[in-house]
Amino acid sequence: AFKVSNAVYFSKWYLNNFPSLKAPLLLMHQNSQTKVVLKVGNIVTFNADTVVKVIRYVLYVLQVVWSACSIIRGLRQN
Repeated sequence: AFKVSNAVYFSKWYLNNFPSLKAPLLLMHQNSQTKVVLKVGNIVTFNADTVVKVIRYVLYVLQVVWSACSIIRGLRQN
């Protein structure tokens, strides 16, 4: 989100002759500075970092399970 904010800020939008873009670009800049947070019963807080951590953990578990299945399959063939 901050990359979007920085891209809008440094885009030199004021040099172009597109006055109709001023309001949408300012809204993009403003909205990209706020973080999206989802609270579940005031126990768990989900944000972008939490989602990335969960996906990485799930991929790690799947990799371990796949490796275990490959080892078991290799042992059965011998």
